[in-house]
Amino acid sequence: MDIVGKTIGYYSFNTITKVKIKKAMKEYSIVIPNSIYTKYKSMLAIYGLSFLNEVVNYYNNDLALTASICTSLPLNEKTEKKICFHLEHYFFRLIACWDYTFIALNEFLHTELISSKDIKQKIIEENFFVSIPVKKEGGYIEILRFPVSEEEKKEVEKKLKKELTVLTPVNLKVAINKKYEMTDHIRQIFELYNNEDAIQQAKTIRNSIVHSDSLTKKFSFEVSDLFKGQVISSKTISDTRNKIDLIFSSMEILKRAITLLKEMIILDLFPNRIENQLKEYYLHLIKCEKCNEENIIMADFVETLDHNPVCLHCNSENTKLIEKVKVSEPFYEQILMKFIEDTLEYYDQELEGIIVNE
Repeated sequence: MDIVGKTIGYYSFNTITKVKIKKAMKEYSIVIPNSIYTKYKSMLAIYGLSFLNEVVNYYNNDLALTASICTSLPLNEKTEKKICFHLEHYFFRLIACWDYTFIALNEFLHTELISSKDIKQKIIEENFFVSIPVKKEGGYIEILRFPVSEEEKKEVEKKLKKELTVLTPVNLKVAINKKYEMTDHIRQIFELYNNEDAIQQAKTIRNSIVHSDSLTKKFSFEVSDLFKGQVISSKTISDTRNKIDLIFSSMEILKRAITLLKEMIILDLFPNRIENQLKEYYLHLIKCEKCNEENIIMADFVETLDHNPVCLHCNSENTKLIEKVKVSEPFYEQILMKFIEDTLEYYDQELEGIIVNE
């Protein structure tokens, strides 16, 4: 069989195997959220949802498909090479999905780490130019780029190489600890990645594939107990079976991590900044009995008043409390800013009315 024919063979399955693969994919899958599960949602949660959906899509489709193929094919001498071909894809995709999970967490928390070394280098190179917008005839804007001097390039490169940090699980944990309180959800995600034996084995297998051992080879490199050096060892079918068994636990662990991230985003469980750790934020939903408008107001402000909050739409004090809710720090700050803007607008209108009446 030629190379093309062999590759096609790796992807050809009988009807029974196809049914098993489809069933396994359903068991692995995570429900994709289509919205934030609370009406009190911050813009950061809405932003994070798009990254979460990309992670879940990759897990449900690319990773779950490969895992299902590996666990659905019967393992024997004829199928082992085919299974090993898909096992290599599985371990690459497994670690990639962990990477995407950390990227989503990084974006959700705005820790400002750079997603890859390539992006970091591109940012550095972009700063070798000064960009000046120039308005042209017809109203369109043209961006003119001028290179800086060689001396300035060296200074820029030195500065940005130090300032820009590439995202890794270790760097992300450090960045979160510096900026935010470490919540149970965040802590558990890192514990699953760092402490679960199945994930450590998967990382080792993935790295060995990259650097020395393709799983489709008939031998692997080992260390000799007797000679204390590198030796070549024949692979057995039990080695492949052990790797297949690893899929079940590693998928379950990753699924738990993604579910924790999913809960953080769809419930807007955003951690407090480190200077406000353990602080709780509450809002009051107030409804005006006169005009039926609803307002969300900071609970600590309402609780300082000796009267009902004034409706900023109709100036009535005939308002009532609908509910008091605990919210994230970012959403509380959103409401605080809106409240300040609405209050200033309200008093501006009141002042205009006084001047007109005079």
